[in-house]
Amino acid sequence: MFVLMDDKVQTLKQHEPLHWPLLMWRNVRHDTVPWMSEGEPMATKLTRLILVLLTAMSLAAGPQATAKSEARADDKSAQKSAAKAVPASELIDINSATAEQLDALPGIGKAYSEKIIKNRPYRAKNELVDKKIIPAATYAKIKDKIIAKQK
Repeated sequence: MFVLMDDKVQTLKQHEPLHWPLLMWRNVRHDTVPWMSEGEPMATKLTRLILVLLTAMSLAAGPQATAKSEARADDKSAQKSAAKAVPASELIDINSATAEQLDALPGIGKAYSEKIIKNRPYRAKNELVDKKIIPAATYAKIKDKIIAKQK
């Protein structure tokens, strides 16, 4: 096998076997490859080529793994929310509920139900915590079971 290099024909037997791809690479016209300049050492050129190829492969493989993991996360969150979700007909309206209905909620006793009724109306259910009517821990227990309907 012969390699044309610098207008001379040389046989590969004259060079070590591992160097013949480099000899063939040396014949690439540098003005046709925009990221190469003629004065750079061969190791720098090959390093740059390898980095470009690795970057391209990692960018091509990245979105596929992300889409699968997002789909799994969406499935898990949908299952959790479906298990916690209460039908709208079973939600207790904190603006119109009686003291007995509020007492039935976990963590809400007679004192908290009176405070809830006393501070009506509410624009949103999170106002129970914002107005410091009930503690955040109690609100976390009942937030999926209540609603603040507007008149």
